[in-house]
Amino acid sequence: MILGFFIKNYKSVLEERIDFSFAEGKAPNGYKETDYFTFLSSKKGRCVPALAIFGANGSGKSNLLEAIDALSRIIREGNVSGKYRPNKLNRKYNSTTFRLDFLVDDNLYVYSIEYDESQIKEEYLKKNDKLLFEVNSGIVTSEILKKEQLNNANQLFKDSCLDQGVFTNPLITMIRKWMSGLSDVTIAYNYLFSIMYMKSNNIPSFLSIDLLSVNKQGINASFKEIVSYLQKMDINVTDAEMDFQRILLNRTQRPDGGVVSKWEDKITVYHPDTSGNKVGLKLVEESQGTQLLFGILGIILLILKEGRVLFLDELDRSLHPFVLRALTRLFKDKSINTKKAQLIYSAHDTSVFEDELLRISEAALVTNTLKEGTTIKRLSDYEGISNADNFRKLYIDGRLGAIPITKN
Repeated sequence: MILGFFIKNYKSVLEERIDFSFAEGKAPNGYKETDYFTFLSSKKGRCVPALAIFGANGSGKSNLLEAIDALSRIIREGNVSGKYRPNKLNRKYNSTTFRLDFLVDDNLYVYSIEYDESQIKEEYLKKNDKLLFEVNSGIVTSEILKKEQLNNANQLFKDSCLDQGVFTNPLITMIRKWMSGLSDVTIAYNYLFSIMYMKSNNIPSFLSIDLLSVNKQGINASFKEIVSYLQKMDINVTDAEMDFQRILLNRTQRPDGGVVSKWEDKITVYHPDTSGNKVGLKLVEESQGTQLLFGILGIILLILKEGRVLFLDELDRSLHPFVLRALTRLFKDKSINTKKAQLIYSAHDTSVFEDELLRISEAALVTNTLKEGTTIKRLSDYEGISNADNFRKLYIDGRLGAIPITKN
């Protein structure tokens, strides 16, 4: 579970921390007996199962979510080359810093990396305030490594993290790969690697099925599970079937010489006609919302089954407000979210505010100014707001800010 994410100097974000902690102090009475999570609990802290982010166009909602993808790509790809995206309108800082506080098995990990256009300036990993490793000024230090291990880590740093003498490859990626016996580092690396970021307008149906089928239940069972949830979303679908053969739509050549192939699954979705008979339509003939929902469902079910974290940009794109609420409820439902998964998404549709689904720790508003950059403020940060308030009315009335000011 993610407890907090600090971002400095990434696109429109100048310096901000997204807080995922339960911010209401004492737990409400009877929270253990409810069907829905008030918070996800750990010995080291309480986290929200969902965080919905709202704000005007251009406020930086997407940049806040993309920042986690930038961090994850650095970890996955093992370098910072070409990944520097500073705030171009306010040049207060000359480097980017990401710091993630996350909980795994009741242990608090903190991973931080600072880098600029040419190199990593500092990197460290902590577990329960104990320094697993730190790289600063070209030297690796640690509170847990023995002398021989530390010597090996410093040699590994010189051999694998430097490119022509410049620190470009994060140690967390290299040390996990080349030094055995560092289970805590491996746990942290795997967690960072598992965080998923997606844009809702770029989720093909086959990716949804493939990701869910990885979860050991097979592609047939995965497809049936997606269809069952599609029916629960009241899409008027009686059945669906899939010809498990990929159809190649096209191939395009990348500038670097690589080839990108675009595939499509032959999926048929059935609806009742006026006589009650089943009529099959290709998934590509369905509405944009149905196609999007089909793609999203497999990914969300995978995240729930594996207890991972999903950052989803513009989740309400082409989706009915009721569907948006239903997807949010999956992460709030104790019987479904048994692995303490989290959903963080941006949206414009504020109707989710009105059915008491989100608590004041689970809704945030984003604003952007030239001086401060993109800033985020949860409802729990506002004075005098409680869970009994109508969040949407407060927002629409302009009392929370983060709305566009239109002019004739």
